[in-house]
Amino acid sequence: MKHQRNSDTDRYYDRYERDPRARAFYRSAAWLKMRRLILERDHGLCQECLRHGRYTPATAVHHKQELLKRWDLRLDPDNLESLCDPCHNRERAGASTAEGLTFDADGNLVPVG
Repeated sequence: MKHQRNSDTDRYYDRYERDPRARAFYRSAAWLKMRRLILERDHGLCQECLRHGRYTPATAVHHKQELLKRWDLRLDPDNLESLCDPCHNRERAGASTAEGLTFDADGNLVPVG
C-alpha cells in the first residue's frame, strides 16, 4: 500500500508553524536540485528502511542534523539522506513536534486532540 501525504496538514504546518527562513530554503532552486541529487544517490530508497533490510521508496530528503541548528550543513550531502514518510516523520518527531501537532499511526502530522 502506497503511503499518502496529508497535504492539508502539510500546508498548515508550512504556513503557520515552519520557520520563515526554512520555508524559503525548502522552496529554493538550490534545495530542489540537491534533493533530486540525494534521491538519485540513494537510488530512490529509504535509507532507514534499508538499514533494516526493507526496500521502501523514499519520498523525503532528511537533514540528519537539524536545518536551523546547523544551517551551514543545509546543502551538505553527508548531512542528507532519503527517507520514506513514516521514517521521516519518526525522525522529525524525535527532534521536535510543532506545538499542537503530533503524528498519527500512519506518520501523518495531525492536530493534537
